[in-house]
Amino acid sequence: MNVSPLILAIRAVGAEFAQRIFLPVVAIAAGVLLVLHALLVWLVTLSEWWWLLFGPVIFITVLFIFAAVMTGFIIRFLKPTQTKSQREHVRSFVDSLQFASETVQTPKFILLFRLLVDVLSPSKKGIVSELSHNASSLQKGFTAIIGSFS
Repeated sequence: MNVSPLILAIRAVGAEFAQRIFLPVVAIAAGVLLVLHALLVWLVTLSEWWWLLFGPVIFITVLFIFAAVMTGFIIRFLKPTQTKSQREHVRSFVDSLQFASETVQTPKFILLFRLLVDVLSPSKKGIVSELSHNASSLQKGFTAIIGSFS
């Protein structure tokens, strides 16, 4: 079956971006559940009544593990096979996309402060130059990724 280069590019970028979001979320949730289990084990040693809370937490943990494993498999399954140069293009594109996304979600007062700093002391690593570089390179980068899957 021949898949369109556009579809492969979208799947590659989507899988890379999803994986970057997925791994920290799973790590944080696993840490919280681990601490919660440790606390509940200690509480169960004090009184057996704490089992009434521990049971649902165990059930939620099992659901979380199942959901995390299934999500990981889906991301891996949908990620197309890529050459080394394709992976580098995709990672670079996702870096730019993630930077633009994080900038848009930055609170306005912090954005204003960064813009004032950039206006007072312009540099190549200022927010204006970074945003303009990323915005202009996103279209070119995505076109290059599509071309690499042709």
